[in-house]
Amino acid sequence: MAGRGNTQPHNKNTSNVKAVEIYEGQLQVIKLLGTEPGKKGKINLKFLVGNRVRKTFQHMLDREKALTALLKNEPNKHEELVLKIQKNLKTANKSLQNVLTELAQFEVDRIKNSQPKPRYIFMCKKEATPDFNRVICKALEGDGMFLFLASSEPDKPKEGQILIQGPEEHCNKLGQHEKDQDKFQRILEL
Repeated sequence: MAGRGNTQPHNKNTSNVKAVEIYEGQLQVIKLLGTEPGKKGKINLKFLVGNRVRKTFQHMLDREKALTALLKNEPNKHEELVLKIQKNLKTANKSLQNVLTELAQFEVDRIKNSQPKPRYIFMCKKEATPDFNRVICKALEGDGMFLFLASSEPDKPKEGQILIQGPEEHCNKLGQHEKDQDKFQRILEL
């Protein structure tokens, strides 16, 4: 973009303004995007010029077309539909958490009612959450059983949680082998 910069203030009130003259035909369009606070009390003006405006709007149009295809809706209802989806997801997550808590209680009841009572409990569930494991640990606390509970993170397949609870001698013995990460990794991959 060719132009001539003039750093001389036009009047006393515009001492921080830089004027640029742009010749006719050099500039197609300017899109002002907004302002943000700058250093030393100045204000930065965010804008796009020329071909960048066209490219930005083309990206926006492509994104809108993709959203329209995904949401199967017209563009002016995207916000409404996304809010509805977020609300439904929140409700579904809450329902899932309630079902997992009930499943944990079912597992606890099954363990407590089994004859003979087990001395060792090993449970590895991919769908288990930390809350699921905590419900089981809390319900079986003080029963003298050794618990080894493992779960994986749905978003991070190589990460998870291992909870160990039970008689001190068993926990200490297992704790000595805790540094063997390969064994624990294989457990999480089950």
